[in-house]
Amino acid sequence: MKKIKLGTETNAQNINPPQSAPLSDEVRGKGLMNSRQEIESGWSDDEYGALCQFEHYPIAEAERARESKNALWVVETINWTLADKKTVYHNRYYVNCLWNAIGLAAHIELDSCQVAEEVIAIRQADDEEAEAYLRVWEVQQTLPKPNLTEIIASGKVPGSKSPGNRPGKGHRPVG
Repeated sequence: MKKIKLGTETNAQNINPPQSAPLSDEVRGKGLMNSRQEIESGWSDDEYGALCQFEHYPIAEAERARESKNALWVVETINWTLADKKTVYHNRYYVNCLWNAIGLAAHIELDSCQVAEEVIAIRQADDEEAEAYLRVWEVQQTLPKPNLTEIIASGKVPGSKSPGNRPGKGHRPVG
């Protein structure tokens, strides 16, 4: 299994991070291992059916990894709705903070019965993606905001009755 190093300093990790309170020594267990037997690294299963690989990890690296939660994250999906015989849409959604990425991925999966879109990855944005995201975000901030009241009153709510947003001809087969 490939070991992934977390917490390296990149532009992608420094995009508008919310502040996190540092863990106390008691919470992270600093010094508590002296009073109990050392646990070996290895594998374990849990009550949810997942396999967990655990290993000893330096506290400094763990703190850096913890801070990486606040970075820019990418939720990658495949949208089968308008698929033809050769192509589908590969979407990348950019969100700040790991929890927002997890929430978005769950929302997409729950809505997959209406739009045939499925999550294929949740990962941290690389530097190139973070720079592109910032450029697009800055441009979007200069654009006029749509008047949602007028859009709703007109009956032209994006996604509500658009044939492209309903499962149909391009919908992926189930089963």
